[in-house]
Amino acid sequence: MSNLAKLKDLFNSIREVQSPFYPEKQEDILPIKHTILDKFAENDKSVKVILDHANFKLLSISENIDSICGYTQAEFHKVNIGLLLKLLTLEHFLFPYTWNKWGMDIYKTFGMHTNMKTTLCGVKIKHKEGHIMRTLIRLSPIDYFENGTIKTSTLTFDNISHLMKADFYWGRTEFYTDKQYIQHLFSNDKKYILNDIISEREKDVLRLIADGKESKEIADILFVSPHTVDNHRRNMITRTGVRDTTALIHICRMSGII
Repeated sequence: MSNLAKLKDLFNSIREVQSPFYPEKQEDILPIKHTILDKFAENDKSVKVILDHANFKLLSISENIDSICGYTQAEFHKVNIGLLLKLLTLEHFLFPYTWNKWGMDIYKTFGMHTNMKTTLCGVKIKHKEGHIMRTLIRLSPIDYFENGTIKTSTLTFDNISHLMKADFYWGRTEFYTDKQYIQHLFSNDKKYILNDIISEREKDVLRLIADGKESKEIADILFVSPHTVDNHRRNMITRTGVRDTTALIHICRMSGII
């Protein structure tokens, strides 16, 4: 099967999964001016994308997109979502389908909701020059349809190649219905787990590490042994696939975990 055919199959699979939740015909949504996105991207150096969920297309993308993948803003708008899918490596090619199905399964299980925030950490993409990069992708809804499904959202892309070690990616979604829920998944098993990727006790440890506390100090504060503190540290690093403790703190702050 050609690469173009694979992209078409992926696109059709995504549309098939989400079609029960969206009306068949959607009005065109006007793109947001690039200058606004560029200003936001300039402030934090992250690449910003506005995504139309119902029609599964890019409405706008910030000019600094070339800094993360080598392609220009004009190239993206010419090919649109196809170029974004083309960037994916073979290992993580199905991540848009997995991510979309995850969201639809949440709708089925918990009903429609708002205030959803999603992070995907470690997704591999191919730079235009051929080398592989790891990305952190954060989704924040902008607008919703009347039935509660997301109409448009902001995607924020960051290059985290220097922070990642493991080959897998993981995702984390936080949302609210009658109470707060957090789910996470791993690309190597695609199971949705109804709790956070970092436990509450591990978060206590991580916050103290981030404050500059040593294992002995943390142990005294939390009434555990230094060995337990070090085990928590190792488990968090292994589970998130990051390189070290510094990377763990950075990724967890960017993902909203701490």
